[in-house]
Amino acid sequence: MRKFMMSGHEDRLNNRACVEESNASDILIQGVIIEKYLIARKLRKFKYLDGKDTIDSELLLFETSKVYDFVHVGDTLSKSVGSLALKLKRANLDTVLVLDYSCDHEAIKENIK
Repeated sequence: MRKFMMSGHEDRLNNRACVEESNASDILIQGVIIEKYLIARKLRKFKYLDGKDTIDSELLLFETSKVYDFVHVGDTLSKSVGSLALKLKRANLDTVLVLDYSCDHEAIKENIK
């Protein structure tokens, strides 16, 4: 028996969060941030140079743990496919940030039952 029942709206929001998390997991990133900017409704995007091409990334569009606020133009980022770990390097800093999209995996499992 479920202890907590999500409303239809909450279900849709959680489904969206889980889709965004899955999409983010599928992205490979290797490059240097060359621009950060906001689009409509303050959605967060950035551009990076992967050595030869400029890539317009939506990786942090719906990310909820404030990674966007932490990264700077000039930072080197790398992220493997299948992972939510984002490696960040800048002068005097070499760290790993874990992307969070607020997906409630348990609620998804309950909805499948």
